[in-house]
Amino acid sequence: MNPPGLPSSLHLPSEQELLDSFTSELRRECGTAEWLGLDTGFAQLTEMLDGLQSGLIVLAGPPACGKTAFAKQLADQVADLNQVVVLFITYEQSAAELRLLSLARLAQMNTRIVNRGGSNVPVETLSSGPAISQRERLDRSIQTYARIASRIFIVEADQHLDPAAIQQLGAQLRQQIQAQNLLIVIDSLTAMPSATTAAGSGVAGQLSELRRVARSLRCPVVVLAAQTRSTYQANIKPGWPVFDEQWQVEYHADVAGVLWNSPSSDLTKGETRSLYLYLLKNRAGQQARIAFLYTPTEASFLEYGVEPLTYLDIQQNRMDSSPAGSSGEVKKR
Repeated sequence: MNPPGLPSSLHLPSEQELLDSFTSELRRECGTAEWLGLDTGFAQLTEMLDGLQSGLIVLAGPPACGKTAFAKQLADQVADLNQVVVLFITYEQSAAELRLLSLARLAQMNTRIVNRGGSNVPVETLSSGPAISQRERLDRSIQTYARIASRIFIVEADQHLDPAAIQQLGAQLRQQIQAQNLLIVIDSLTAMPSATTAAGSGVAGQLSELRRVARSLRCPVVVLAAQTRSTYQANIKPGWPVFDEQWQVEYHADVAGVLWNSPSSDLTKGETRSLYLYLLKNRAGQQARIAFLYTPTEASFLEYGVEPLTYLDIQQNRMDSSPAGSSGEVKKR
């Protein structure tokens, strides 16, 4: 007699029955791509992750550190480089605000100027060609964004869009456009409606359900999360205390990352500042600290270095309760 809840005609396949199809799939994948997962558009991040793979990716950081801008740039780059469909679930910002982030980054213009539609004032170009107006630069960025816009779907979420509804929406979208690959981005975890599930209640239950979504849809699910107030106010180097202990992120996430504002850096000039992405957990690759130049006014991130992290490095950050000092050096590649 089968356990309660299982069908009476249940047949559990053995490993022998599944091995041939599994190895055939491995052979098909072998040599078809440089990485196992998707190209993120950030060379060092892609290398450390071995590509963005199916699973739950949790990204935390202090307020106004650029989490949403980073997530939107990541989504745009994944859609562009991999011909992947992106489902961007936003509980925080409007779809229009997210589009502005993309256009500002592509035009390399201040988001306020983009929001006003630009002007005829000439601006310098990155090449040696003639200067063009703000409006013309904005028009070019719109044309660039339009090339990937058909693969990006932004949903302004309400209190009813929980993990189960997100899974259903992702499955419907994949069927609607006959897409094999899918990326889901959620902004943010703390704004998602809470519900008691078989996996538990509160944020820990939500994370467990989101991991089930990633497994069911066989796609990466990137979710943005808040950092604990005590750690960002002290600007402590990222460790597991960055996450609320009750969330159990270290157990539910396949990848756990933290954006950290460097308190001092020679590379920080004007509106651009140094910022680090700490990969505290990386199930498929290397734990690391990746350095970025972040320009908030243009919602733009640019990699400039990477440094592997050891288990002891992360444990030391966990134990360090004093404010972080110098950011240290990272190896440029």
